[in-house]
Amino acid sequence: MRKLRIGLLVSLVCLALGCCLAFTACKKEEKQTYTVEWKYEHSTVKADGYETLPTELEEGTEVYFTVEPEAGWEVSSVTPVSIKKEGEKYKFTADKNLSVNIKMREVVDRLEIEKPDTLKYYAGEKIDKEDYVVTVYYKTNRNEVVDSYTVEYQNGDAFKLGDTKFSIKFGGKTEELTLAEAAKGKITLKLDGGVLPDNNELADLPEYSYDETKSTASWTFDKALENDIALPSPTKEVNGAQFPFIRWSGVNENKIEKGLDTSLTVTALYDTQLVEISKLEFTTKVVDEVTVPYLVITGRFIGATEAYLFLFEGNKPVTSLNGPTVTKQADTDEFKLEFDLRDFVNAQTDELDEATGEPTGNKIPLNLKGKWMDIKFCAKVGERTETQEINLNNYADDFVDITDSLEAKVGENWWQFTYKTHTPKPGDMIHGTDGGEYVGDEVLLKLVYQDCPPMTTTSVTIEERNRDVDNVATPTAYLVISGKVLQAKDKTEAEAILNELVTSTDTNKLSIQANSSWEYPATTKAFTVDEQLNYTLTLSLDALVHNKNYYVHFSGNNLNAKATPGTVTIGAVNYTLSNNKSSDWTNGLVWIKVNDTSVKTIVVNNDAATLVEENDKVYMVVTGTYQAYTETELREELLKKPCDVEQDGNSSNKVDLKEKLTITVSEGTFEAKIEITDVTAGNYWVHFGGTDCRNTGNGGTVTVGTKTYTFIHDNRGSWTAHLLSVTDSAATPETPAE
Repeated sequence: MRKLRIGLLVSLVCLALGCCLAFTACKKEEKQTYTVEWKYEHSTVKADGYETLPTELEEGTEVYFTVEPEAGWEVSSVTPVSIKKEGEKYKFTADKNLSVNIKMREVVDRLEIEKPDTLKYYAGEKIDKEDYVVTVYYKTNRNEVVDSYTVEYQNGDAFKLGDTKFSIKFGGKTEELTLAEAAKGKITLKLDGGVLPDNNELADLPEYSYDETKSTASWTFDKALENDIALPSPTKEVNGAQFPFIRWSGVNENKIEKGLDTSLTVTALYDTQLVEISKLEFTTKVVDEVTVPYLVITGRFIGATEAYLFLFEGNKPVTSLNGPTVTKQADTDEFKLEFDLRDFVNAQTDELDEATGEPTGNKIPLNLKGKWMDIKFCAKVGERTETQEINLNNYADDFVDITDSLEAKVGENWWQFTYKTHTPKPGDMIHGTDGGEYVGDEVLLKLVYQDCPPMTTTSVTIEERNRDVDNVATPTAYLVISGKVLQAKDKTEAEAILNELVTSTDTNKLSIQANSSWEYPATTKAFTVDEQLNYTLTLSLDALVHNKNYYVHFSGNNLNAKATPGTVTIGAVNYTLSNNKSSDWTNGLVWIKVNDTSVKTIVVNNDAATLVEENDKVYMVVTGTYQAYTETELREELLKKPCDVEQDGNSSNKVDLKEKLTITVSEGTFEAKIEITDVTAGNYWVHFGGTDCRNTGNGGTVTVGTKTYTFIHDNRGSWTAHLLSVTDSAATPETPAE
């Protein structure tokens, strides 16, 4: 009975397995079906083996099809790229849903070209398409004017010396055009209002032309220049004032260098002096009971009798604003220009019709927020408009404080007005001149307005104040921040803003943080504010950990303000306030350094070790600073640490030099002089003060007798070894005599 049951069970398993295999086999025979969408026009499309174009295909099905264009049409493209062309047919394999897209184009019959009467070009030039009308005639009996044609030059992408022809191409058709004469090179001098000296040597050059009215001079050449051509220095006088010539833009050393084989245009650059500016400052004054922000510029007229302020963003003509005009008075050359900064914020421009690009007659906001606007003066001098920027290189360092700012309310919003500076790249174009370029060392002054911080900071100081500790007046160092609350309508609202600031647990609001750590020491915070919304914040510093540096979080940012440097000493602890300036912190990151003078410290300046020779002996000199040690204690502490030379890679070859060490002490600094003795040729580590002595600059080279001592930098993959190298000429074997 048990055997029968086992046999029956085996039969059932086999039957089930067979059914599964059969089902799997059936399942493998089923194929995925994909859809095909056909898109085409101006043609007939046929698929081999199908009466109509197939729209459903089993996976793996190969389809060949042909495209028969209508008269005057040809195939432009067949996509997607998985469709391949084989002879006159196209082929694809059904492996996904597919959209066959066949695009056609009209066949070009001929081109007709309207061209200038004389085809004359210079090397380096390209044709101006506005001078040509290209009409395309198609085999569909249609024609049109096109500007998408291709210009093919004889050599490269522009005319070259000696070229005699060029071609215009469109739709597979080419029309070749012949020049009136072979292309020459042309050199043009743009004098920018200047005058060339009489009898200059340029007049002897081929086809020389000098047009004072257009302020240009030019000549041609038909082969690469064989010699340099020195350029003369033009003179430029405006209203009796001489504008000194600086240089010719686009060339080196004011000469056209030999080898030039293309046309070149250079422009005379002058030190434009329309006015002499003596001072810029932000200020405010009350006008009709409204506090108005101003940029005030004072100076005197030089080469102009009338000039207007012009704010301009880089080389973007649409982003510019004309400011007020100043006119020379009969009794003085001095002027004072007051630019109402409300005009800067509220600047408008013409609205342009989207279709035509023409002005609609309406005005729209120009929106100069955040734009870096060049501060320029412009003046009409005869037929020319001269421009003068403020290049800070031409002024004393105290001419303008570029960290100055003005916070003011315009309409319903508060704005901050600031300066920026920019150095253009050599060769950048100067707006307002006919092809002028920057030298590249200018430092241009710019004006910016941007969102105003909720609170301004006008003063940051460190002060000693008494603090009540257990009913005892205890001297305490305080950080004192003063300014104005801008986003408050009255004193009550200002008090609420300040109270939220000093009570918030958000450390970004108001806190002092240890540099390079997340430590926020506890500090007592308090504030006062008056009816004019001027505030004073005080933060106690007594909880700061000694011998660390700290910076300040204020109103969501690191406090970047002009602090008044100073030190408060409480007992043995110095609290020092300074500005830690960098490229990121224009005023300087407010920096607090806490130094406990009772804590003993020794700092050895091992990186600046130097070698000296005295009385036929070689010494290594190391400097450093110390604090809270007596001279005797300092010497004892330094002698507790290694002072030796150790041969590189051989710790057994070590020479102790403590007996060769002398230390000189002077008011918190020391100098250690170590005589180097008993060393043979080789490379050595030098130890002093508990670490390696190194030299990262010029440690000097000393030769005593036959031995030469020098520091070397030995690159070792991810790090650099700073070793004392000793060579011995006496150890060098002599060359045997022949």
